Amino acid sequence: MAPLTAEGFQWQKLTQTWRLGKEDRLDTVNVDASRALVKEVHNLVPFDRASFVHDIGTGSGAVVAELIDYCGSQIPSEARILATDVFPLMLDEIKERQRLRLSEGNKLWEKVEIQEMNAEEMNGIEDNLTSHLLAGYLMYALSDYKKMLSEVKRTLAPDGVFGYSVNIAYPWVTISGLISKVRPDKTAPYPPALWHTAESNTKVMEESGFKDVKATEVDLHVSYDSHEGMVDYLMDVLPFMPMLLEGLTEEETGEYRDLMIEQLKKESPSLPGKMVGKGLIVTGRK
Repeated sequence: MAPLTAEGFQWQKLTQTWRLGKEDRLDTVNVDASRALVKEVHNLVPFDRASFVHDIGTGSGAVVAELIDYCGSQIPSEARILATDVFPLMLDEIKERQRLRLSEGNKLWEKVEIQEMNAEEMNGIEDNLTSHLLAGYLMYALSDYKKMLSEVKRTLAPDGVFGYSVNIAYPWVTISGLISKVRPDKTAPYPPALWHTAESNTKVMEESGFKDVKATEVDLHVSYDSHEGMVDYLMDVLPFMPMLLEGLTEEETGEYRDLMIEQLKKESPSLPGKMVGKGLIVTGRK
C-alpha cells in the first residue's frame, strides 16, 4: 500500500464525525484512542501539575475533549490549554465543538486557545515552556516527523511529557486495499511500517532523546448492523476514498463494493458485526 499522509485527502466528512457522537462508527475509534492517550499521559505526569498543555494536530478536538472530560477539573486554573492545527478546516471543527460545549454550560472550554500552527515549526512557543504535549493520530501525517520531534523537545519543559497515538491494526482502512483486485493500477494508502509496532515506536522516541518511554496497546473497534451499510459508510467517509474511486466505471465501483462486503461477511458472518483493531499510545519525558 502507498504511504498514508494528510496531503491530497478529502477530510471534510471524517472531521465532522464527532458531531454525531456515538451514532457515528469511526468517531468511536477516535474517542477511545484519545481517551487512552490522555490517561497514559496523565499516568506519567499528572495534569494537576500542568502549566501549559499543547494538543498539536488537534483535528476536530477529540484529544482536548477527552482531556477536559477526564482531567479538566484537575488542571490548575492558571494553566494554558492550546489546540493547534495547520489545516483551517480542522480548526473550524474544534471551534464549533468549543462553541457547542460552551453553549451546554461546560465553562472549562473557555480555557482552550485555538491557533493555526505547523507541528514541524512551532513558531511562537518559547523553549522549555510546555508541561504536556499530546498528538492524536498525527505522526504518519507529517512530512518530517524528526523535525516535529525536535520541536517537541525544544518546547517541552524539563521532565515535560509527550504522548501520541497511532493505529497498528485498522481493518476499516486495510479493507480498502481490495481496490487492487479491481484496478491493479490503484493502491490504497497505509501508514509507514515505522509506526506499526511498539518496538519501532519506542525506538523513534528513544533515538529522539526521550526517557521513560512506554508503548501501550489499546483495543479499538467499529460496530455495525449491516455489512452493506458499513461498506457504504466507508466509501463515503474515508478521506482517501475519492482518490481510489476516481476514474472507476460504474461496474468497477460495484465490483469493489461487493468485494468489501464479501470480506466483511467472512470476518463477521453474524450481525451485529465488529471490526476489531488496535491502537498504540506512546509516551515519554524530556
